[in-house]
Amino acid sequence: MNISASAVITSIVTGDALGAPLSGFSRGHIHNHFPDINSYIDPEPALKGKLEKWTMPGLYTSIGQLSIITGLLATRKGLPLTSFQKIISETPGNDQGIFRNPDITERSLFLEGHHPLHGYPSSRIIIPPSLTALKLKSSPLLFQNVLETAASSTENPCNIAGALILSEMLRKALYETPPGKSNLLSHALEVIDTVTRHTRENSGIIFDLKLNPDYLEGAFESYKNTCLALSVEGTLEKKEEEICKEVNATLRSPVKRATINHPLAVLPMGLFLASRLDVNPQSLLFKAVSLGGEASALGAVTGFFAALCGETEHITGVLTDTLVNKKRIMSLNGIITKEKGSFDDLQDFIRGEAGLTAKCAQERDAKLKHQKKPQGDKQNKKKPKRSKEEELSRHIVESWTKIDQARWRKEQRKTETE
Repeated sequence: MNISASAVITSIVTGDALGAPLSGFSRGHIHNHFPDINSYIDPEPALKGKLEKWTMPGLYTSIGQLSIITGLLATRKGLPLTSFQKIISETPGNDQGIFRNPDITERSLFLEGHHPLHGYPSSRIIIPPSLTALKLKSSPLLFQNVLETAASSTENPCNIAGALILSEMLRKALYETPPGKSNLLSHALEVIDTVTRHTRENSGIIFDLKLNPDYLEGAFESYKNTCLALSVEGTLEKKEEEICKEVNATLRSPVKRATINHPLAVLPMGLFLASRLDVNPQSLLFKAVSLGGEASALGAVTGFFAALCGETEHITGVLTDTLVNKKRIMSLNGIITKEKGSFDDLQDFIRGEAGLTAKCAQERDAKLKHQKKPQGDKQNKKKPKRSKEEELSRHIVESWTKIDQARWRKEQRKTETE
């Protein structure tokens, strides 16, 4: 079975774009407004007037953007960290540069050019570094390179562990034994054992990066426990409970949905969904994003795992045909997989993305400008003095007895006849 590097990149970008408009919605809200998802969604009907959250249908976010940048920058020696940081910090545009819909961890990376002072979990930031495996065949070298890149973006052990797991899964699928749909979970368990061993062998490097190898091993253990639980037959609801149980051990406030922006939730959920490819591969990504929450990351990581199995049926024609910036993405996809990328290609991509981000913002502003004001605004408008007096009089009259009302109406008639 041959694994297509092109399919991996396309799966990440299309899964990201499909989930972007639905991110932040509950699955009940999505089901009420979009009961049958079979293409990119315009979220406007579900926003309830909050058009500042509108996202262009078919437009990928920072997950797809960073994945393309990583693929173009990666070389046979790995991802040059200084070049990566320089590109990120010097991108033109707003406070977030060219990047769309970043979470708090990504935003800190864009603004500062180095890892933030906090350790927020982020399922979005674990995906792009994995594409370094497209160029690196050595497992130990890949581990060190992705470790350094991930540590420059976050200090959260679950984030770093997630990036290391995804990269090693991709490397193993490309250069050793690709997993089938039936043994995707066992493939993940083998990889977790591998990266755990690398962690023990590289404790000095990990300490130099101001990280604690024990915390990193603890994160791998959490991923392993979740994958073991997923290996047993069960429904989606039951598996979600088991994922949340492991996630809640790392949180102060417990959660009930495995679609929150946490790598320990999204990565296993994507694994479980992709392991059930036989059910209906064409609807895989639509099913993933319909679960809501961090739909962008869940769509991207689910597509990533499906591509590792050598599948392409989940990348339906409607997803590729109506993807925003399709021609450019497919062209860069070919450049990355053929290892012919240049700095000029990267600069062209960044310039194009700046324009797309600006265009999306302009369309959003236009929608905000022309949206109808809620009914409540009409009721709250200042009323003329006379109408206020009449309303007050009516209220007073309604509080009178029947006899008082009759007397008042009689006096009113006398006044009108005079």
